[in-house]
Amino acid sequence: MPHTAALIASLILGRPMCIPCIAEKAGTTETSVRALFTHVVVPIVWYGERCRACGRTGIVVSLIDDRAA
Repeated sequence: MPHTAALIASLILGRPMCIPCIAEKAGTTETSVRALFTHVVVPIVWYGERCRACGRTGIVVSLIDDRAA
């Protein structure tokens, strides 16, 4: 699990992605991704925007809020 957590953190660092894309790229399930986010100590930013992986607009997750950039 620590390896998966590190991979997910690197995926969403400054690149907002939707949960399905995070799970696919991390090689895990959406349920596992959501469970990981309930145990994370660092702030996770959830907001409505375009996923940087698939391009769909919806709820995305990021470690950095880059909306003001």
